[in-house]
Amino acid sequence: LVINDVEISWKEAASWSLMFGLPFAPVFIPLWAYLRFRFSKITIVSKEKELNEAITLKGSNNEEQIQFVWSEFVMAKAQSNYVDIFLSLKTGENKKHVLRSTLGALVEQLPKAMQVHRSYLVNTEFITKLNGNTRKGSAELEAISLEIPVSPKHFTALKNHIQIRP
Repeated sequence: LVINDVEISWKEAASWSLMFGLPFAPVFIPLWAYLRFRFSKITIVSKEKELNEAITLKGSNNEEQIQFVWSEFVMAKAQSNYVDIFLSLKTGENKKHVLRSTLGALVEQLPKAMQVHRSYLVNTEFITKLNGNTRKGSAELEAISLEIPVSPKHFTALKNHIQIRP
């Protein structure tokens, strides 16, 4: 019931939409598409400073912690309640540490790292190549000979970041 107790049927509502809504579609659909394209993307912001500051990751256990420099961090891989942390030291040596923690806790401790998959957190500076497409993508890392899966949600942002980084 809208005005004066007059009922409106679905047929009349559809007719009204076609007569008054359809002429405005060329105006609103491009605007909607632009806003969706512009604001629904995941973007990666490069932070050049703070590369040589010491980072301390703390695990769930009391005395468990790892200290390193951001430029040494390559990736973190979650496995249940444990996280494997891969570091590439300046000597060319690769190290793997295991922390009792969750990937979500590491995301808070490493804000510059990017989560490219539900189980992987990477330093984008170590990515040498992006394989596949949005549907089934993977990334190759410079220091570790592993292919890291990249979720469709993050593939486009990672591809754009790799293309524009120095």
